[in-house]
Amino acid sequence: MMILLIAAVGFVVYLALKKQPSGNQASYPVQHSVQSEALSIAKSRLASGEITVEEFEQIKKNLL
Repeated sequence: MMILLIAAVGFVVYLALKKQPSGNQASYPVQHSVQSEALSIAKSRLASGEITVEEFEQIKKNLL
């Protein structure tokens, strides 16, 4: 009976640790999405003439 109790507690701890997101993996998709959106905005601004090619290249360099 004691072995079943220890196994149950171990299983609960395992599930709790498994559900916690690890540092960079959880934030990567969000970060990538923000960078993609920022690059898209910079491309639009370049196309409309708001910024120069040099400014666009600097923005792109900063984002990547």
